[in-house]
Amino acid sequence: MVHSLIIFTILMLTTFSLESQNHQRYWIFFTGEDNAPLSDIHVKEVRTVTDSITVRSQWLNAVSAPATADQLETIRTFPFVKFTQPVARMARPQPVPEPRETDDLQRQYLTVDTYYGISGTQIEMHRIDVLHKAGVTGEGVIIGFLDTGYDWERHTALKDARVIAERDFVAEHFSEDQLPSSHYNHGTLVFSVVAGYDPGAFIGVAHNAQFLLGATEDIRSETPIEEDFWVAGIEWMDEMGVDIVSTSLGYSTFDSPYENYTPGDMDGRTAVTTIAADRAFERGILVVASAGNSGNTDWRIITSPADGEYVVAVGAVDAFENIASFSSRGPSADGRIKPDISAIGVTVAGAQVGTSGYRFASGTSLSAPIVSGAAGLILSARPDLSADELRNALHMGARREGEPDNTYGYGILDAPPALAFPVKRVVTGGLPAIETFLTAKDGLVEETVSLHLRTTSDPDYYIYPFTISAPSIQTTAGLYRHILSDRYRGQTVRFVITARDSSGNIIRHPRSVSQEFFLSPVHDLITVTERIIPDRFVLHQNFPNPFNDRTVIRFELPDDGHVVVRVYDVLGRQAALLTDEFYLAGIHEVTWQPSVQSSGLYFYTIRYGDRTETGRMIYLR
Repeated sequence: MVHSLIIFTILMLTTFSLESQNHQRYWIFFTGEDNAPLSDIHVKEVRTVTDSITVRSQWLNAVSAPATADQLETIRTFPFVKFTQPVARMARPQPVPEPRETDDLQRQYLTVDTYYGISGTQIEMHRIDVLHKAGVTGEGVIIGFLDTGYDWERHTALKDARVIAERDFVAEHFSEDQLPSSHYNHGTLVFSVVAGYDPGAFIGVAHNAQFLLGATEDIRSETPIEEDFWVAGIEWMDEMGVDIVSTSLGYSTFDSPYENYTPGDMDGRTAVTTIAADRAFERGILVVASAGNSGNTDWRIITSPADGEYVVAVGAVDAFENIASFSSRGPSADGRIKPDISAIGVTVAGAQVGTSGYRFASGTSLSAPIVSGAAGLILSARPDLSADELRNALHMGARREGEPDNTYGYGILDAPPALAFPVKRVVTGGLPAIETFLTAKDGLVEETVSLHLRTTSDPDYYIYPFTISAPSIQTTAGLYRHILSDRYRGQTVRFVITARDSSGNIIRHPRSVSQEFFLSPVHDLITVTERIIPDRFVLHQNFPNPFNDRTVIRFELPDDGHVVVRVYDVLGRQAALLTDEFYLAGIHEVTWQPSVQSSGLYFYTIRYGDRTETGRMIYLR
């Protein structure tokens, strides 16, 4: 039996080796606009020369087909052929073992939860449990996976997954072949990270979403694994109404003797899968891709399609939020920040194929579905978000949103701030509205949800209430909206959102006291920008002083906190309470306009935290 298997393997290797010497698969791009209807006449003319057509791509206005050198020369003479390009081999980011001592240390700190089971760490590290508690579990969103095959129906955690369609492009193409059982391992593992549901044992990130499963990778080493299957897969998913595509594949090499992609080709414009991924974005689909496991190799950087301008490339960190040694770095060849975001990719739990058990694996293959699932949760709660707004929320809601780099990207996924990232909407009358989805593990105190707003020319904030318009099952969590008044029409504004949870903790978006949201009337996307934060607490002398109508008291706060400002007469009697509010770190002013007080000397005091400062002023009627 062993000898038969060896002989079969040698025969298979010989067959494919001979094929590669005579035929290479090529992308044949036609003249005309991309996304134009693919010409059946052009396709038929190509088929008169080649043996077959593998994939017809409407998006690329191209087909892939096997061709000999002579056949290719003939095809290139056709007037409707723009150019040709070899089809690339796929290099799946294989699960990569960390050093044994690192893996053992990770396991010591795994969170085993009574509900989440062994998935507790990967869920709670990114605060995905906060969204689950608010009832946000992926309902109404379609997430597609492009990977190896899937053996999901036999596993306890996956058998009830809402799979609406499944296609194995490899099996369809090699219909006469018996695919090995390992064909289903990687895809099932990756899929389970999002879709698994086995309370007490394992819970996936967005288990109530609907799913499309596309097998585009043939794991047999003797079989050319090609990007044309991937392109066919994502176009199929578009036809099926997919919202988010998750892929843990990367493309970098061609069949011999053709030159491989180089790191310089990872520029967002060269690789076919990259072009297709960005085309998907234009069609409203967010593509999330593994950054790759080449961080400690000569290649080092991300691979296609992670290099796409609009693709969310995901790096891997461990449970201590340290970048994994294998995680591919950036920048892209044209200098853009890559990866886009990072998530746990070391000792991640997932389904074990062929059993009802689970296993742990490491690699950006595992960090990508964490982010894909989180994106699905955000879109589930906020279904009107565009792909651009969803991508922006993932970027800006990450934990290094103010200082992205080419190791972590914009930072480590943090689900509540990403869900809360505000968007601009225009309501009746043309007034802008700010919308945010707020939640907290212990629920919010609704009346404390506030918008602190200022114009770029005004150092002081005006505080406005938010109104909840779509509560979740956690009644104080949900979609909040504030419609800006006419005074802000056409204005550039900066703002911060604050609230308190039921335990009295302050929730602030953006998290950092040195940042605020920036909304320009000429841009649709809200961004995060730096602001000047005082390095110490200062109470300034009032101005003017003396005064006969009104006076302004300015103070500087190095941190957010509660502030009380009072005015007293010389006998110690309170003449006015000017403010008793929560303030953000920054420079603030309050105004005193006496009405019945007589002329004379007055004292003003400010209490901030455990500190109290006092100043003197003179009022002349």
